[in-house]
Amino acid sequence: MKKSNKIKKLILFSLIITAFGFLFNSFYIQGKAFLAQVLIQNAWEKTIETKVLYKPWPWADTKTVLKMYVPKFQESIYILENDSGESLAFGPGHSKGSFMPGQNGTIMLSAHRDTHFEFLKDMNINDEIILYDIANQEYRYKITHTKIIDTKTDKLGIYMGNEELVLVTCWPFDTLIAGGSERYVVYTQKL
Repeated sequence: MKKSNKIKKLILFSLIITAFGFLFNSFYIQGKAFLAQVLIQNAWEKTIETKVLYKPWPWADTKTVLKMYVPKFQESIYILENDSGESLAFGPGHSKGSFMPGQNGTIMLSAHRDTHFEFLKDMNINDEIILYDIANQEYRYKITHTKIIDTKTDKLGIYMGNEELVLVTCWPFDTLIAGGSERYVVYTQKL
């Protein structure tokens, strides 16, 4: 009998430790995303003052290149210069092959669905998104449509001649399993 109780207690203890581990990991990811945005915001403010791109921290392999404002939620989000896995761990990234605002082409931004682009699930057609470049020039965009794609079979195009903002994040939003091939894509039109 006593051996059975010890095993039950050991299993219960293991489950509690595992639950705390998952909880810590969740708070760690959210905390890192929040702290990174504070440092990225500071780099953005220096960039606006000097018109020179700044790294958010000395060892960063990226710089802050845009500010995005979402009027619906009165939220500012700062965009890093690339969308590599290293950059996306800290904030949204600007796709290297895409255009910048005012260059008359596709501007592609990506971020994780459970941190910086979580708000996309609550955006609707005709909602507005505003971008600011390092000259603090404002560019307004209106959501026209959304689409779910599979990166195994579908490609996102970057086009010249029509300025649009495309936001990309993982899909589905509320899944417990990360790393799938589906993406939620939000298309906008310049106002």
